[in-house]
Amino acid sequence: MYKRQVPDSQFEPVAWADLPGWASDDHAAAFAAFNASCRSILARRRGAAESRSMALALRHRQVLVARTFSKAYSLCFQRVGYLVGHPELIAALHKIRDSYNVNGLGQVAAAATLDHLPYYRAHFREIIATRQWLSRELAALGFQVFPSQTNFILVRPPGWAARDWLAKLRARKVLVRWFSDPAVSDYRRVTIGTPSQAAALVKAVRALWPGVRAGSPRRRVTGRG
Repeated sequence: MYKRQVPDSQFEPVAWADLPGWASDDHAAAFAAFNASCRSILARRRGAAESRSMALALRHRQVLVARTFSKAYSLCFQRVGYLVGHPELIAALHKIRDSYNVNGLGQVAAAATLDHLPYYRAHFREIIATRQWLSRELAALGFQVFPSQTNFILVRPPGWAARDWLAKLRARKVLVRWFSDPAVSDYRRVTIGTPSQAAALVKAVRALWPGVRAGSPRRRVTGRG
């Protein structure tokens, strides 16, 4: 999703983008062409994705790529992230950032993760594999599953309302997220935990929704967009 934003006439045009995990060199070129008139671009990439969005910051001097330690690195309680971009953009950001914008413990934790990248890369692969497996299983059970490159998936459950599914799964000691906002109240957010946690969710769904084994209509994983 590419968006251009011009907050005020006194500022240079700024664009930001949520980069899809399937971004290729063609998408990167289209992204750069779309934002050719923008002085700076912020491209946000979430954890557990399979894309190579970092190449955008290395290739285009007006691009900043933002990354977080909250998702795949499991440091959400520290609120740590970083930006990669051209030195001129980084220097401009240094002029406006707060002197103590990241707490000391968060900095130590972030540095420690970067010292153990082999462990975390194996963790990334496990998250991706578990996400793919869970998406297939829920789709086979009648759920509408939306594409994801994060550590969670958005699904629309069959049969009962999403809020009712929340209560039924909770009664089986399986916790998922549900939001009351009308835009997403028909859906549930499912965090990608461990393989055993994903299996526990599928087991609970099968127990609650046995009709799928009797030939109930099945929904496929939704395409991009």
